[in-house]
Amino acid sequence: MTARPVHLAVPPLFEALAGARSVLIAGAGGGFDVYAGLPLALALRAQGRTVHLANLSFSALELLDRDVWLAPGVAAVTARTVGLDDYFPERTLARWLREHGEPDLVYAFPRTGVQPLREAYAALAGPLDLDAIVLVDGGTDILMRGDEAGLGTPVEDMTSLVAVAGLDVPVKLVTCLGFGIDAYHGVRHTQVLENLAALDRDGAYLGALSLPSASREAALYRDAVAHAQAATPLRPSIVNGQIAAASRGEFGDVRFTTRTGDSALFVNPLMAIYFSCTVDGLAGRLLYRDRLEGTRGMRQVLTRIEQFRAGVTPRIPHAYPH
Repeated sequence: MTARPVHLAVPPLFEALAGARSVLIAGAGGGFDVYAGLPLALALRAQGRTVHLANLSFSALELLDRDVWLAPGVAAVTARTVGLDDYFPERTLARWLREHGEPDLVYAFPRTGVQPLREAYAALAGPLDLDAIVLVDGGTDILMRGDEAGLGTPVEDMTSLVAVAGLDVPVKLVTCLGFGIDAYHGVRHTQVLENLAALDRDGAYLGALSLPSASREAALYRDAVAHAQAATPLRPSIVNGQIAAASRGEFGDVRFTTRTGDSALFVNPLMAIYFSCTVDGLAGRLLYRDRLEGTRGMRQVLTRIEQFRAGVTPRIPHAYPH
């Protein structure tokens, strides 16, 4: 694909998607990750693009009726999909979309290894005529290459990354919303910044883009997060709760669920910034990518990451000097 000129006046994320007419925005890490892509999806739809939503699901999709399945590994979830009443983020989002006059279809992928997930994405790419896929991470641990002090929760993120890296789709991007949130899972964010700098040197970094608090996209995102918290009171999204708080200008130890217990949160404006790069650039830096190719189940993915980590001396993180 021919590189387009870069201008300060046009965010590189949107420039990279400038020629895309059919875009799939997919949550990479499971749970409520797809919600972090909602502002981007709404902005692209406002530009007249066809935008589809998908998510690697933590729900028990195997319990759904057979007519929900479009292909092996691809469930088409709508506001009217029955079952899984206690925890079903994809249907919760579909119901919110329907209430707001948006297409209420959210594709859901079961938790598998790289090969079945790639096949599931491929099953959508043709029928949807996709010319772009954007993987979305709530948090930034998808940016870890493998030798950092802590990897966060890499299994789902890296399964998605490696699966999509092997697809023949013109534009493949990664974007992260929620900088700092993964500190709870051991990520040192100076290493996130170090990795972004390396991606920039490689020509794979697409910059940082703030979610303006007064924008239509931010307002609708906050409404969707509040709707999801009300629909899933026992398991609300801690990640999106913090991002939503940051997007309305809150700061510090903001309380919105008892799930955070005695943890001290640090909600801040950096959480409401998209950090973006290319899939190929990011996957090309993943030190254990070859180990994940061909995996069929997520237990395989976990085991191979653990085996890799057992033989690695982690990079010493820089101290943040400011």
